Amino acid sequence: MIINHTYKFIFVHIPKAAGTSVTEALTVLNSWADQEIGGTVFGEEVQNAYSVRFGLRKHAHAERIRAVVGNILWDRYFTFTFVRHPLGRLQSVYNFLREWTDGNPLRDRMLEFSSFDDFVLSGILESPDGGPDQIFVPQSQRLTDLSSGKLLVNFVGKVETLGPDMAKIMSILKIPAHLIRPVGRHNVTKDAESVKPNPEALKIIKSKYRSDYEMFKYAP
Repeated sequence: MIINHTYKFIFVHIPKAAGTSVTEALTVLNSWADQEIGGTVFGEEVQNAYSVRFGLRKHAHAERIRAVVGNILWDRYFTFTFVRHPLGRLQSVYNFLREWTDGNPLRDRMLEFSSFDDFVLSGILESPDGGPDQIFVPQSQRLTDLSSGKLLVNFVGKVETLGPDMAKIMSILKIPAHLIRPVGRHNVTKDAESVKPNPEALKIIKSKYRSDYEMFKYAP
């Protein structure tokens, strides 16, 4: 996540939705007075301190960030995020949790699953804690006021239209051309399974992430 006072924007980083790539493209805009938490080598180094002192981490929910910076600053700044098709994102989460070896509490269990369908049907998506860093939580839940259901960010870009959406954001923020960086691919796991989930698994995914399909207008 980024809180940038120089250009007055806040970026909410959703896990497995190109957040690291977006942060890498935005890091050049950050000065000594801006907060870059996670997503870059520098961001990862300072993340623990911000977490301990302010409860802010790389994947902090919009509601938490707003609580820390205050409603006045939140409303004054341009707030944005990127989301991803729920099925593609979940397949990426599945592969990520099987590859992640450093402190992953689910690694052993993940390696027991014979397929993506097996993973979905296991009931693991309903883990009370939402999984490591709440990675199983719907994207919409990270971006809304939980008491009212209101979307808290000004702009929601999509991984599927990453380039054009980033260009739109740069235009809104009036970023000088010499500071605009192309969005590369960072923190990429191996390609997600290309096979369509079986009907029972797909039904679970549609139910679990119904709010994502509806709020961000993704076709089931």
